[in-house]
Amino acid sequence: MLRDHGGGEDDIEVADDATLADAITSLGLPSGLSWIACVNGRPAPGETPLADGDSLYIFLPVSGG
Repeated sequence: MLRDHGGGEDDIEVADDATLADAITSLGLPSGLSWIACVNGRPAPGETPLADGDSLYIFLPVSGG
């Protein structure tokens, strides 16, 4: 079980061999959406393997002026 802190705190279920990209997909974010993420407080690419209890922080890009 992984903890999702985006806008609150929730636990999500992913497969034992899940990666960060798998977890992001399971959250229903549109494919092709750019994101920056951290696993346990460290920047991580999508292929990062996840373990039970990992904390995910997902940041979506913003723009403006």
